[in-house]
Amino acid sequence: LTLSALEDGIRPDDEAAWQSFSHAKRIAWKTGTSNGNRDAWAVGTTADYTVGVWVGNAEGQGRPDLKSSSTALPVMFDIFSTLPQTRWPDIPYDELENIDVCVHSGYKASMFCKHTKKLVKPTNAPTSELCPYCIAVSFTPDKKYRATSQDMEGEYSGLFPIVENRFVLPPTVEYWYARSTLGYSMLPPYLPEKNSSDSLSEDFSIMFPEQGANIIIPTEIDGKQGNTLMQVFHRDKTTNVYWDIDGEYFGSTVARHELAIHLPVGKHTLTVTDSRGNRRVRNFSVLSAE
Repeated sequence: LTLSALEDGIRPDDEAAWQSFSHAKRIAWKTGTSNGNRDAWAVGTTADYTVGVWVGNAEGQGRPDLKSSSTALPVMFDIFSTLPQTRWPDIPYDELENIDVCVHSGYKASMFCKHTKKLVKPTNAPTSELCPYCIAVSFTPDKKYRATSQDMEGEYSGLFPIVENRFVLPPTVEYWYARSTLGYSMLPPYLPEKNSSDSLSEDFSIMFPEQGANIIIPTEIDGKQGNTLMQVFHRDKTTNVYWDIDGEYFGSTVARHELAIHLPVGKHTLTVTDSRGNRRVRNFSVLSAE
């Protein structure tokens, strides 16, 4: 499994279409470039040969163009081209088993995972826990809100909610994941004025500061002490978040939840509460810049 994973990297230009040629050699390989581009290496292996290539200079000086992909790797493949054709290790089927995994998370698929794929793993290797991110979520029929059967009043009176299996990440992870991944569907808010909840453990989180963080506030260019920028992410863009630090109320935010504030050196407690009464607490310290 490791060798198969290592043969799928992007080869140099003259080897880019290697899978299209019947005489192409299957090679498991890995490259590396040292910090500061001081040297580079490439190592490849088959069942019969292992080739290692190091590129650098005697002084150990860094060079911007000293990169393994453009220096050591082409040399390694050139060497393999001069070696006899070799076999690929046989697959030990008796030592492997198929499992269904969640396409989105990579965890072993649960009953709530809509998109799965089959992978093989060593029979004796531990199996991961079931996917914790695919869950059943209850919506109003138009999917504008999250709601349970008890919430079907007003314009939804007499209707039944629909339940879908959805891939839902924790709020802090979702904040970054949704910005870099096409197709991720964020959940709508709860039905207004209703207090029902579904299987989600949380709808918002404090992104900064982290629990127990030690923060050093830099001095700005004008010589004044800077502020601490606190950040919260909430799935419901319409809700208010209320900010409290050390028992003192500092106001509320909506949609974009950030608070820039100057704090003295010492220990502090941040408490944020949303419009539904959910609360998050973080303890942190501000250290002297000196």
